[in-house]
Amino acid sequence: MKHSGMEEIIVVPDSYDVIHPFYNRIFLSVLDKIRIALFTILVLPIRLIGVAICVAVCWILSVAGTYGVTEKEIRDYPLEGKRRLVGKYLSFFGRLGFWFFGVRVQVKGEQATRQEAPVLVVAPHSSFTDLVIGMWMGLPHLVCRAEESRSLLVGSIMKYSQPVYVVRDDANSRQNTLKEMIRRATSSADWRQVMVFPEGTCTNRKAVITFKPGAFYPGVPVQPVCLRYAGSEDTISWTWDGPGVLKILWLTLTKTITTMTIEFLPSVVPSEKEKLDPNLFAENVQLLMARHLGVPVADYSFDDAQLVAKSKELGLPSCVGLLNARSVKIENGINQKMLKGELLEKFASIADKELGTITLMSLSCYLGIEEESKSLIKLLNFFDKDFSGYVNFKNYILGYLDIIRNCMSEENLPVLYVIIKQYNATTLLTKELDVNLLSYETFRTSVIKKPELAKYLEIVCSSNNNSHEMRQLISDSRLPVSNCHLSENQ
Repeated sequence: MKHSGMEEIIVVPDSYDVIHPFYNRIFLSVLDKIRIALFTILVLPIRLIGVAICVAVCWILSVAGTYGVTEKEIRDYPLEGKRRLVGKYLSFFGRLGFWFFGVRVQVKGEQATRQEAPVLVVAPHSSFTDLVIGMWMGLPHLVCRAEESRSLLVGSIMKYSQPVYVVRDDANSRQNTLKEMIRRATSSADWRQVMVFPEGTCTNRKAVITFKPGAFYPGVPVQPVCLRYAGSEDTISWTWDGPGVLKILWLTLTKTITTMTIEFLPSVVPSEKEKLDPNLFAENVQLLMARHLGVPVADYSFDDAQLVAKSKELGLPSCVGLLNARSVKIENGINQKMLKGELLEKFASIADKELGTITLMSLSCYLGIEEESKSLIKLLNFFDKDFSGYVNFKNYILGYLDIIRNCMSEENLPVLYVIIKQYNATTLLTKELDVNLLSYETFRTSVIKKPELAKYLEIVCSSNNNSHEMRQLISDSRLPVSNCHLSENQ
């Protein structure tokens, strides 16, 4: 689905004019800096002491509330009796700690009961502070990363809420998480509501990114919960390309106040079609929440967030990683490891670091071939599916996979070697290859290292206007040259 709301565009290279939900920058005025300096000295110590005391009390209450309960019991049965009563005190001190943190919470709308909506769907998710909203919701069961349980302090507090843990990189864990969510959402036992952040990662709240379907698999009514933070400067968002956690904590603790709004929307009852298709249910709820928030939807996910971080690490603009990774992987039969590793790293070795794209100059430097080469221009055009004069990451992926699956296949690579050995060697000289002295193993090693070189050599051969025999050999060998733009002028 598409949403036609106002889109805030982050300033990025022209070749990546996109919404960037994983980007955040904080710009401070002189007055802001003066306030931060004063608050750091006068206010920050008091707030830290208050937060520390509240967290310590919450930890004690959590340990007391789960004392003597086994991990299996925590997972399989809801807390009852006096243990359940501890949650009221835990919520009070959790809210008080948030008050010391400088955050004032406003609640709009009415929270549905578990019978009305067993699942709470919260978005947009922008910071670790979002986790505290459970203190205003009766401590629902949070679906969160398994890593959270390893922290002695946070893990113990979260244990009381009986969370559903998920290991992102473990397919079996994801399936077990789905089963547990379905069990709790449909159980007749006195479980609390399940709270899910369906985006699966933090954003800058400028868009609502793709909802994971997990929360929608049970096929039960869900209640959308919208989060808003007020203020001219966003010191809350913890994004993949933005300030680190310590800076976020410091700048938020030294603000006068930060206003957070928790808004409960009416529960959404799935249609029969949505019950059968969790992805459709997720998409419809995503669109509903985006419209209510007045922001666009963006077809990005945690996979794109990882690519954003990797792009930044490789010295590229972080927006290079925005390509709708989920669809690209499905359409091309590749996995996240290949996308983030081999493909992005290869792209970074060729691309202009400032522009975040492959240009004729950067391709020339990479292959050691003069920019004036018409065959090099044809190679750039082979990758440039948009006829823009440069190659972005998505188009590079398509071209790279085409080369690997065709030009460099076990069937075609030996044929290409025979062709270039018979061709006028002086035309094929590069910094790496001298065809006069070229063995097949040397050739194979070189093009495995730089597959783009194999395509370049294929283009050179197919464009030779003095070698009718070479064209015949290409034709006879069925070497794929459909994308070479054959010309009589090399």
